[in-house]
Amino acid sequence: MLFDIDDRDTGETRYTATRCDLVFGANAQLRHTAEVYAADDGHARLVKDVVAAWHKVMMLDRYDVPQARAQAMGGARRDRSGAAVSSARPLADYRDSRRRPPMTLDQFRLDGKVALITGGSRGIGLAIARVFGRAGAKCMLSARTRTPAVDELCESDDVDWVQGDVTGTDTPEQLVQATLERFGRLDILVNNAGIADHGDFHEFDDARLGAIMDTNLMAPFRIARAAVKPMLAQGGGVVLNIGSISALVSNRPQLQVAYNASKAAVHQMTRVMAFEYGGRGIRVNALAPGYVLSDMTRGGIENEEWDRIWTENTPMGRYGTPEEMADCALFLCSPAASYVTGSVLVADGGYTTH
Repeated sequence: MLFDIDDRDTGETRYTATRCDLVFGANAQLRHTAEVYAADDGHARLVKDVVAAWHKVMMLDRYDVPQARAQAMGGARRDRSGAAVSSARPLADYRDSRRRPPMTLDQFRLDGKVALITGGSRGIGLAIARVFGRAGAKCMLSARTRTPAVDELCESDDVDWVQGDVTGTDTPEQLVQATLERFGRLDILVNNAGIADHGDFHEFDDARLGAIMDTNLMAPFRIARAAVKPMLAQGGGVVLNIGSISALVSNRPQLQVAYNASKAAVHQMTRVMAFEYGGRGIRVNALAPGYVLSDMTRGGIENEEWDRIWTENTPMGRYGTPEEMADCALFLCSPAASYVTGSVLVADGGYTTH
């Protein structure tokens, strides 16, 4: 379908364009002066409400486009009689990149952003680092031990590593400072480091309880507290806490009251942080993975009974992958989720549906 645009105030020459070829320049007043004619089976149909018609095509309601002109890509310029005029200018003359609506996939880019990822040497943390890197982010990875996979990533100038035990009280400030010194800013924190332990509640001693809480709750709290300060100074940022479906259910067959309680606390910390910082440019969300193929779940997967119960209770009938979790993390940390804060995104193959 072809469209002709005419400035009814000035009587300026019309341009013929297809819907996909329209670009906006700087002459006719779109809202009040343009008339759009659509050639449909040889019959002219007048579309008077230009704004409503083009909102559906170009999302103009999201942008300030006070002026517009249309020209076909490679098409002919025409006078009012419909005759072709040879003085058509190239499409590039009319393109204004600042006014073009961004492509949807562009909203998932992290170009120019810097991310600090704890527990970044394996599993979900490592997968997040890879996905963020492909999306254009610079990444500072941290864990207690460095792996060959980290060595490979660090071959890029956009990835670096800092050793750290997140349970150390000085570690949060050290991680944040190392990120700032290396990359000059901190836009995204991924609180991924964590441990799991299970056993009868009445036999779960204080040492095991302390290890769970120090790693899964106290460390994310302290690291987020340290990361928020430079984010506030910059005017914004994103915090992503890795929670778990264990915050939402009682797991079977393993007994793990302490682990479930620690992850439930992380979810609530996420919501309250989002409430506190929503008006100051910092979004805070959590990702709650289900059973994912990783070092943490390997022992259970290798247990025939556990493997059967875990998969039978997952409607999709399989385990998730670290890469699938990383894709979720990318969404939550990217401009695509610019209106999302205080949410817990569950990615569990349907486990929590029953």
